[in-house]
Amino acid sequence: MENTYLISLVKPFHKNLITELKKTRKIYFNDLGLRNAAINNFVQTGSRTDKGSLIENFILNELKTSFERARAGGMLIARLV
Repeated sequence: MENTYLISLVKPFHKNLITELKKTRKIYFNDLGLRNAAINNFVQTGSRTDKGSLIENFILNELKTSFERARAGGMLIARLV
């Protein structure tokens, strides 16, 4: 699914190489609407139980977008949400 750009797999980082190799990759959806459909959860953000992972996924998507723009020659602007 990573080849279809629906998800991104992120390798773990740890100071200890053995621990890093044992940990599994994290899965992030490039479209949060597809993520919500996959887990069948369309509840308002304020009352969700998975707020942390939703925000983490959103921040990764924003960082990827910013770096892609910077690589393409645009200006890198940091936004705080």
